[in-house]
Amino acid sequence: MPAIYYDGADINKIVAFYNPSGSHDGSWPGMTKTTTFTGAFTPGVAILQHKISADVITEMTAPEKASHPLTVTDRSEPVNLFHAPVRAVTTAALETHTRSGNVLTRTGNGALPAQDGITLVLADRLLVKDEGGGTHLENGVYIVFQLGDGSNPWILHRADDAETSFQMQTCLGVVVSEGTNANVLFVLATVNPITLNTTALTFRMQESDHIRTVTTTPVTLSVQDKGLVVDATGGAAVVNLPAAATVPYKIYRVKKKDSTGNTVTVDPNGAELIDGLSTKILTTQNQSINFQSDGTEWWIF
Repeated sequence: MPAIYYDGADINKIVAFYNPSGSHDGSWPGMTKTTTFTGAFTPGVAILQHKISADVITEMTAPEKASHPLTVTDRSEPVNLFHAPVRAVTTAALETHTRSGNVLTRTGNGALPAQDGITLVLADRLLVKDEGGGTHLENGVYIVFQLGDGSNPWILHRADDAETSFQMQTCLGVVVSEGTNANVLFVLATVNPITLNTTALTFRMQESDHIRTVTTTPVTLSVQDKGLVVDATGGAAVVNLPAAATVPYKIYRVKKKDSTGNTVTVDPNGAELIDGLSTKILTTQNQSINFQSDGTEWWIF
């Protein structure tokens, strides 16, 4: 039967009518733009865009069609695993909020806080990766729909390229453009099949190849770092690890380059530990150690 597509937020706004010239699974009542059909769309068949006015379906005029383009994807094609970049990524759970479908709304009024040091504006894209208290059901790519203020809550909507289960596939990649995570790629590690808002979504940072050499310390490893070569010729050196929770599963390699007796001390953040110890000290030339975060503390490999 013909398929009717309409705006899920307003049935009178936009409607598309599709006739596959044959039987088609599904019926139009309650159908939204995210409805999944088991029947395949026929390549090359024209898509007729219609609108509803006073309960009458009529074809859109040429100007209306131009201003409301419709794209129908053949579901046999592979999904795009590299999404448009996001401006920032969360580094901790969002403020208390509620979820309705693909929409997150702050509990009570208030402005959206800066995320990873970036003050977002309307329509900015944000990778939310720290939600759910371990269940991560709400994680994903969002746009800022409402900034919030003293009289209104902030509101986030899942982005239109990441709002259906079909669009969320294992190994989906998102690059961050600003903040301390600038130019870092995050990959969806959850294994298919994925049901959006039901399946836990875990995004993991893709390892970079950034290795640098320092002669002056203390120095704090950044999210972009992979390795740090320390020349302690000028005196004992200190390397600070970031908070383990901000770089879950991240591996750093620290190497002492010089032949002097000056030590290189690797110091975790706050009360965090390295293999149960408060610090780890490198003492000999060319000694190197791998430090991996488990999201809570650090381990040596």
